[in-house]
Amino acid sequence: MKNARLRVEKGVIEVELLITNNKISSIKITGDFFIHPEKALEDIETSLISTETKKRAIEKVLKKVFTERKITSPGITREDFTEVIIQAINR
Repeated sequence: MKNARLRVEKGVIEVELLITNNKISSIKITGDFFIHPEKALEDIETSLISTETKKRAIEKVLKKVFTERKITSPGITREDFTEVIIQAINR
């Protein structure tokens, strides 16, 4: 299990993930921040399963899910999520 923690403007994002064959096979995102809609984290996690561990692939998936689900998180950007996921992958 790989993990990372990132302090951001309005909180902390924590990620735990497993990698199998250079793809995310399991991911859990937690922390101290607000995100809307209520199911947003579950949607993000589900969308990232089977995503390649490359930054560009993660950015593409996050952009799609944030747009389609109209996800908002005051003080935290989509790029913050990308950064902490990449940090976990690189550990």
